[in-house]
Amino acid sequence: MSQFAIATRYASSLLQLAEESNQLEKVHDDVNLILDACKTPELLRALKSPIINSAKKSDIVNALFKDKVTPLSLNFAQLLVTKGREDALSEILSAFLDLYREKKQISTAKVTSAVALTEENLKTIKEQLAASGFTHKNIELETAIDESLIGGFVIEVGDKLFDSSIATQLQKIKKALVS
Repeated sequence: MSQFAIATRYASSLLQLAEESNQLEKVHDDVNLILDACKTPELLRALKSPIINSAKKSDIVNALFKDKVTPLSLNFAQLLVTKGREDALSEILSAFLDLYREKKQISTAKVTSAVALTEENLKTIKEQLAASGFTHKNIELETAIDESLIGGFVIEVGDKLFDSSIATQLQKIKKALVS
């Protein structure tokens, strides 16, 4: 079975359990917290290490998250360790977030700009995306800065790309002048 299929199966189980116990929002927050922790190289190495046994990995998970997440989220993380799926923890939790966004009809858009955008700019972009019909009405924006754009911004929504950067405009002008 592929890693994607495994991640989706575990993630959908967690989503279903969270809904049944009326803890979906709390579990969503827990998943974000655990995912942030999984970005630390030390934790990743410990969870993926074949030398560390599952009991020790379970102790590590317990020590890190016991007082910070709901019992449901902690038990789920412990289950992954018990089943030997701790190496796929990040993928499973990312799949949970994807399923959560789908359930809540939240679209994610990545906005890359040459300089940091103001809150007002981001609000305007959200409104324009919501009105465009390309996304759900609820939109989460991820921001990034790429100075090579010179000015303007690039928005990625799923497989769609909206490029209004100055760098792209200059490339178009150059092509037009060359031909």
